Amino acid sequence: MKKNKVLIPLDDSEFSMSVLPHVTNLLAPDRNELFLLHVAPQPNSTIVNEELVVYADQEAESLKELNRETVEPLVHSLEKLGYQVSPECAFGDPTKEIERFVEERDIDLIAMTTHGREGLSRLLHGSVAQQLLHHLYVPILLLREVPEDWLGGALGE
Repeated sequence: MKKNKVLIPLDDSEFSMSVLPHVTNLLAPDRNELFLLHVAPQPNSTIVNEELVVYADQEAESLKELNRETVEPLVHSLEKLGYQVSPECAFGDPTKEIERFVEERDIDLIAMTTHGREGLSRLLHGSVAQQLLHHLYVPILLLREVPEDWLGGALGE
């Protein structure tokens, strides 16, 4: 049986990982393969001092290794639950890199978080989720950040 390919974009925030319990509750490990994708800014060559230059490709490899080390505990936890997990790292614009990854890997579902920004905040900060919704025809499971005062209001407190 072919497994569904599920892309989970992660950034450097704890919030981006909060979609994982929902993924593991909704999607069976024997039917779904998970890809954890971190998109970092494009590295540039850096002159450290007159004798040392760090080239962009060296910086990229360093960032990939750091990403592997960061997500390793997460990967092991998901593998213990029975999931096949691939940690991935890309560089550049998050929306474009996610779109590229979806097309190249024939992704079946994206599961991600969104801050749910509106108005001026969305205009200034952009919304990766919003752009993906407009550009892709792949189902997207979105987990929106809940404002701290929302729960109290929802419970009538």
